Amino acid sequence: MRPIYQSTTDLKNEDVVAAQAAEVWGMEECKIPNPLYRIDRAFMLGGKVRCLAEVKCRTCPMNAYKTYMLGAQKYGSMVMAANFLGMPVKLIVRWGCGTVGALTVPFRFDVRVGGRNDRGDSKDTELTIHTPIEDFELIACRI
Repeated sequence: MRPIYQSTTDLKNEDVVAAQAAEVWGMEECKIPNPLYRIDRAFMLGGKVRCLAEVKCRTCPMNAYKTYMLGAQKYGSMVMAANFLGMPVKLIVRWGCGTVGALTVPFRFDVRVGGRNDRGDSKDTELTIHTPIEDFELIACRI
């Protein structure tokens, strides 16, 4: 079994970002507690789920890279949920500069082999998708 790298601080940061997105969109949000769903949040209006989202918090500024990297398996889970449930699924990212952006699947991307190499975990390298930063819809901007 692989180690879980997500810390309590990471989860709290995701809570803040999800609440911020919910406020901007005029919805309620809740964490999806079952990890089998592979998607973090449900956004509701009038008690009905209207959108799902994967929430990511990064430490680098938004303009540090030209693309945003996401595991291809995660993206596949997001697309399957969108197709199966017939509702939007979003990727919400907060960068270290405080800027928050969102993309709705499907979105354009290139496929590469990528990941992290700073933790000594050979399984951190996988198929990844790289989507242009410029494609993100800004939710909050604090650059």
